Amino acid sequence: MTLPNFFILGAAKCGTTSLANNLRAHPEVFIPEIKEVRFFDTEPSWTQGVPWYECFYEPATDERALGDATPSYLYVPVVVERLKETIVGPVRHIALVREPVDRTYSHYWHRYREGEESRTFDEVLDEELGGAVGWGYVGRSRYREQLDRYVAAFGRASLHVALFEDFVSDPTGSYAAICRHLGVDDAFVPEDLGERYNTHFVIVRPRLYSFLIAIRAGKTTPEPVRRWLWSKIASFQEYVPIEDAARERLRGYFAPHNRALEELLGRDLSALWGY
Repeated sequence: MTLPNFFILGAAKCGTTSLANNLRAHPEVFIPEIKEVRFFDTEPSWTQGVPWYECFYEPATDERALGDATPSYLYVPVVVERLKETIVGPVRHIALVREPVDRTYSHYWHRYREGEESRTFDEVLDEELGGAVGWGYVGRSRYREQLDRYVAAFGRASLHVALFEDFVSDPTGSYAAICRHLGVDDAFVPEDLGERYNTHFVIVRPRLYSFLIAIRAGKTTPEPVRRWLWSKIASFQEYVPIEDAARERLRGYFAPHNRALEELLGRDLSALWGY
């Protein structure tokens, strides 16, 4: 049976797409070309069974590290139980985290630009900071409680937590640290290391975009083809900056959660994130 021995868990909007592409380029790493297999967190895929999942890894040859890059694995609680049930032997996990306010706002705009969100950001905060059920946007930026599930199930040594900001300032060093965690050559440097993926776009051909969504093209086509298709339907555009009041409101909310994350990482995040 050929199954992955490492997982890029998330978080969403923290550079997981870029990391998956960078690791896919490594000669000792195999990650399926299909983005986000999502076997462990969605019922339609999970009910297909392990043989269905294993098919994604049949093209692997002699790579030492076989990975699954699905950012939703971090925040869906049932994934941990299913991983323990399915994967036999040592396993490694990688989590990327980002300053929580920026991650939350970026996630909101990602869904807004795709037509999946119609509320204003202030309306989102009123609902989610007021105790709304579900993870939404804010909950997914409370990293410590999500990471704790993996530490409890697999041990602290299995988990490598990388910071998005470190990848921006030192992509080579950050990539090498992940390679060491996976037990592959840390001297290899991908040609596109540091290149950003999933940046901010507006849809300029909505009918074509809707058709591609309907046929699940993003889940079933190789990365180079997806990038070419995206260039035909979208145009880069910065989103509207977050308002100061909303930023300060979220900073006050996330501050204690950041302190909890610092305990896990052994690092002063206030010096990096500014609060």
